[in-house]
Amino acid sequence: MDNTDRETDISNTNTVANIDNTDRETNISNTNTVANIDNTDRETNTSNTNTVANIDNTDRETNITKTQYVANMNNTGRETNTSNTNTVANIDNTDRETNISNTSNVANIDNTDGETNITKTQYVANINNTGRETNISSTNNVANIDNTDRETNISNTSNVANIDNTDRETNIRNTSNVANIDNTDRETNISNTSNVANIDNTDRETNITKTQYVANMNNTGRETNIRNTSNVGNIDNTDRETNIRNTSNVGNIDNTDRETNIRNTSNVGNIDNTDRETNIRNIHDNVNMGNTE
Repeated sequence: MDNTDRETDISNTNTVANIDNTDRETNISNTNTVANIDNTDRETNTSNTNTVANIDNTDRETNITKTQYVANMNNTGRETNTSNTNTVANIDNTDRETNISNTSNVANIDNTDGETNITKTQYVANINNTGRETNISSTNNVANIDNTDRETNISNTSNVANIDNTDRETNIRNTSNVANIDNTDRETNISNTSNVANIDNTDRETNITKTQYVANMNNTGRETNIRNTSNVGNIDNTDRETNIRNTSNVGNIDNTDRETNIRNTSNVGNIDNTDRETNIRNIHDNVNMGNTE
């Protein structure tokens, strides 16, 4: 179906090969297979459809509901909504808000310039180079979140592998596992999270509350706050104030350039080479304090 100037409705159809260069709204429902939807200038709706191969270069809102499989969604110019959809392979170069809900698998979300919302989704492989806020909630697994330029929110999520090179605030809440948080330029907040492996090279304030385990915190450039946390492996090369309260275990605190406060903490391994005041109160065991100025 090519070069149509008015609304196109397709329902109860087995196979549609291509829908190209349509200037009005396109509706596809109860259809088994659609190969390509390209260069549409108005709203595109697909519902109760088994497979859509590609949706490319759409200039208006795209809605995909109760669809089994979408291979690629590229260069969409308006809001994109996918709900109750099993699999989306790639969502690339979208200029407006992208909403994914009740979806089983999303392979890649790349180079999106508008807000990205992912809710009740089973698996997201990569979220890369997004230019606006990214929200992930009630999602089982997220592999990588890289090079995002706006705020990243992760809540009620089981696993996040890596959060790298984010330029805005990162919030992680009620999440089971976070592998690495590296090279973040804004505030990082972690609360009610089970495991965090590494927090490295952060340039802004880092807050960790009610978290089970943090392996290493290295090269943080602003204030670090740890509260109601069970285990912290190492805190190294921090340039600002470090506060540890109501924490069970801290392995080592090394090369800190600002004030270090430890209160109501069970065990601290070593505090070495600190350049500012160190306050220790109500500590059960402290092993060594060396080279404090």
